[in-house]
Amino acid sequence: MDDLPGEEFDRGIKKWGGFFLSEHSEQIEREKQHFNWKEKMSEEHIEQILSDALLHQKVVIIQQKLVDDDLDPFPKKDVEGHIIGVENGEIWLKSEETRVKILFTDIHHISCRKHDAKWYM
Repeated sequence: MDDLPGEEFDRGIKKWGGFFLSEHSEQIEREKQHFNWKEKMSEEHIEQILSDALLHQKVVIIQQKLVDDDLDPFPKKDVEGHIIGVENGEIWLKSEETRVKILFTDIHHISCRKHDAKWYM
C-alpha cells in the first residue's frame, strides 16, 4: 500500500485507541473505588451492636452482603445512618440524603461511631 506524501499509514487501530483507553480508564477507576470486605460478623454480634446503637443514639455503618445476581465481587458502598426503626427483621436508617431499609439477614458487617450532635433536632 502506497502512502501519499504527508499521510500516515493507519493500521486500522489508531481510531480505536481512544475507545480502548477510555474503557480501560473506566475499569481502573472502578477498581480504585472498590471497597474491601470487612470481617464477617455473627448474628449475635450484629444484634449487640444494633442494640448499643439504639440505646446510645450512635451512627451505624453497615456493609451489606452481595445479592445473588450481582456480578461484581466487591462490596457496595457502606450505608451510614441513625436507626429510626426496627420491625420484622428490617432495619430503617436515616442517612443525610434519605431513609434506607436493610434486612437484618443482608448485614455482613456493622460498626458504630459516636455522633456529637443529636440527629433528631
